[in-house]
Amino acid sequence: MDPNLFHVDWERVIEVLSVIVILSFLLERALAPFFESRIYIDRIKKRGVKGMKEMIAVILGAIICIYWKFDASALSYSRIA
Repeated sequence: MDPNLFHVDWERVIEVLSVIVILSFLLERALAPFFESRIYIDRIKKRGVKGMKEMIAVILGAIICIYWKFDASALSYSRIA
């Protein structure tokens, strides 16, 4: 396969990375009230369960990407005709 068939479209890459950063900020701020609530602190943190915040954030982020059909790797390059 000729490597010149594919090239990186830097404008599109910057656009995709911007969307990823904005979505991560929105997700983090949307989850903050839950993670700072007494329910989370009392039931999760006091039991000694580690890594629960990260797991919840990754799962919710994956659900959002699947729902919106957002595929960053497919958007970051384009095929030269």
